[in-house]
Amino acid sequence: MTSFYFPFALAVGGMLFYHLAQKSIPKEMNPFHATIIAYAIGIVLCFVCAFAYPGKRSLVGSVRESNWAVFVLGAAAASIELGFLLAYRAGWKLGV
Repeated sequence: MTSFYFPFALAVGGMLFYHLAQKSIPKEMNPFHATIIAYAIGIVLCFVCAFAYPGKRSLVGSVRESNWAVFVLGAAAASIELGFLLAYRAGWKLGV
């Protein structure tokens, strides 16, 4: 049962902190710099967590195995990040 609920709780908790953090980024900060810093922290966290996740392939093997969808996902994620950040700066409110 925990394998069913854990991913859901992780996604909900992550979205909660994501929007709170996005709303709290200083307006004077360059949005691209904020995204670069956030992604750098995310990359470090993913490297650390990758060692704990069971898998048969190395990072190099996974890069070789990846297809166009991985690259589109990266571009889409960056677009979402910048879109929310700019929307909050334009006056969007957090709702509950």
